[in-house]
Amino acid sequence: PLSGWVMHAAEDGFAPIWWPFGQNLPFVPKSESWAMTAGAIHWAAGLLLGVTLAAHIAGALKHKLVDKDATLARMVSSTEAGDPAAQSPHGVTAFAGGAVWVVVLGLTLASIGLPGGTERVASAAAAPTLSEGTDPQSAVWTVQEVDLAFTVVQLGSDVTGHFEALSPSITYDPETGDGQVTVEIDMSSVTLGSVTDQAKGSEFFDVTNHPTAIFEATLTRDDGEAHIADGTLTLTGVSVPVSMPFTLSISDGTAEMTGGVTLDRRDFEIGTSYPDESSVGFSVGVAVTLTASQP
Repeated sequence: PLSGWVMHAAEDGFAPIWWPFGQNLPFVPKSESWAMTAGAIHWAAGLLLGVTLAAHIAGALKHKLVDKDATLARMVSSTEAGDPAAQSPHGVTAFAGGAVWVVVLGLTLASIGLPGGTERVASAAAAPTLSEGTDPQSAVWTVQEVDLAFTVVQLGSDVTGHFEALSPSITYDPETGDGQVTVEIDMSSVTLGSVTDQAKGSEFFDVTNHPTAIFEATLTRDDGEAHIADGTLTLTGVSVPVSMPFTLSISDGTAEMTGGVTLDRRDFEIGTSYPDESSVGFSVGVAVTLTASQP
């Protein structure tokens, strides 16, 4: 139970947990490697418990059906156990117990040795060609790294997920501050801790029927590094106007972008079976960081 609690606390997404246990633990960080290690221990401990229980049941039945002594009767009603000579040799019992421990220990070490996580670096799209009507001075930018995260309140606590596979296409003219962006999001790449599968289901992102989300926007510069991406987000088959402010700094041909916007899940018909915020909040915070360069 303790390893399960640590695993639960280390994951970003979570299902309800019984009171009085909290959703988080003060000394357990949100960490994929922590969650995997605790999960491996939890799995091995459960296996050991199951093997031990099965061995004890089998031993009791052997005494009753094979040895035909009173061991089971003693366990049930404190009847005398019978002749000790009729019991199984201690050496066989010790060997069987030792074998179980060796197997469980080996499986535990193998599980704990699994990789502790993956980098959240999305696949960069091939550099698009400039379309007709684009300012000749505008430049095509090649995305090097991008991270797209979202945060929602679940059962009163913030839970953060990520999309691991994006294909952004960007044209931007540093002189005018104008440009265009199109981002295709592979919805099957969403991660949300222990509720990832639930997030992919029909109640939420409905990945089977809507495998891709698309954000298309026009980029304009307000003042200095302040910009606006004004466009449309198509998610779960619903298109909604979205204006996302972001900051952009360019140095030696490398652009660093940070932006964010708050969406309402109800606009995209997500979580319609959760009509209030007692389980899942309405507001979803979206945060984007991106690094791009000119070819």
